[in-house]
Amino acid sequence: MTSQHNIISTDNSPIISEKAAFNPEQVVLSIMLGTNKYTGEIIKLVKPEYFQYIEFREIFILCKQAYLSIDKVIELKAFKDYKKYYDLIYTLQYNYLTGANYEYYCKLLKKQYEERILKEANLKLQTAGSLQDYQAITKELNFKLNEESTEIIELDDNVISGLMSDYFNGFDSIKTGYFDLDYLTNGFFNGESIILAGASSMGKSATAINFAYNIAKAGKNSLYISLEMKAQQIINRLICIESGLMASKIRSRSLTDEEQELYASAYTNKIKKLPLSFIDKPNMNIEDIKFHAINHKRNKGLDFLVIDYLGLIKPVKSGISKYIEVSDISREIKLLASELDVPVLTLCQLSRSPSTRPNKRPILSDLRDSGSIEQDADIVMFCYRDEYYNPETQSKGIIEVSVHKHRNGSVGVSSLCFNKNTQKISNRSY
Repeated sequence: MTSQHNIISTDNSPIISEKAAFNPEQVVLSIMLGTNKYTGEIIKLVKPEYFQYIEFREIFILCKQAYLSIDKVIELKAFKDYKKYYDLIYTLQYNYLTGANYEYYCKLLKKQYEERILKEANLKLQTAGSLQDYQAITKELNFKLNEESTEIIELDDNVISGLMSDYFNGFDSIKTGYFDLDYLTNGFFNGESIILAGASSMGKSATAINFAYNIAKAGKNSLYISLEMKAQQIINRLICIESGLMASKIRSRSLTDEEQELYASAYTNKIKKLPLSFIDKPNMNIEDIKFHAINHKRNKGLDFLVIDYLGLIKPVKSGISKYIEVSDISREIKLLASELDVPVLTLCQLSRSPSTRPNKRPILSDLRDSGSIEQDADIVMFCYRDEYYNPETQSKGIIEVSVHKHRNGSVGVSSLCFNKNTQKISNRSY
């Protein structure tokens, strides 16, 4: 039985216990002090500000400096000039268990840092005295949460090889099947977060369902996560798209015998065979969505993910402002796209601002609740149907899918045919 070590250095300072498994700050430092094997990787994943306690932060900086300068097993003698931390360092080394799970603890350490930042920002927002204060706080928050470490890239043959690989792999991007839109976006690329936004009744879900259907027909594994519609409702829409049956006749259960056969055939011979899956659980938070998406990719493969929709995602933490809540979810969706390495299409409801303007077409500032939605997304698209507002319009049966932000390409408008009776979206014939 080993003796237990407890160190309390100053007020609000860390307490070191024998079992460090639940303290990522302690575990990460113990790994760095206990072995040099993982230090190089840890310093790529962790920044000094991730540590809540000053003592831990300074020890991390010392470990990093020692690693970069001598690149060998870190000994206590490297810290002789920092006698005030001698006992603390000794205890951290003493409690070293294993470094095999260093990556998990690095991520946990970063997550705790982000939670502290969000909590601090929320407290500041509650006492913000003016719009300028509010904007300054949110700007600082976005900077802290989105700041990435700078990595020096040496220009060698490996770089050009990677660039050419990316260039040719670009032709394998996910295509929606809509020529004008695919021309604007060059398709959806792995790791991209795509926002599809619109006011009520503009056809957001119809557009996303048609996207997923076309992509699945192209042989790509697609997952549609709906927090609003039941899976049966989505499947009925797909049957309408495939068969040409009117959605109202399915809802009213007024199909003829012939139409019932057409209904069954569309499902059995077409839709059922597609690599397209649905999850229709309400009240999911972003962690639930991550779990289902990662599990689906592991078990069935995944090429394209739809989340319908952002405003219904339940916050993980309670008692925070709507702005912080949406900012947090938006950023997690972008991280999820990168982690899954697939395009993630997220639907988003607009504010009521378009309905109050003479020109009802949406603009980026109409995105509801948070500027982070626009900031985090690689592509922001809007759905708009002019006939909803103007029954006598010459654009009847037309849905505009406009690209308003494209981090790596063009912006513009693609006009598509929309049959609201069957929910089918198709290319226009010019």
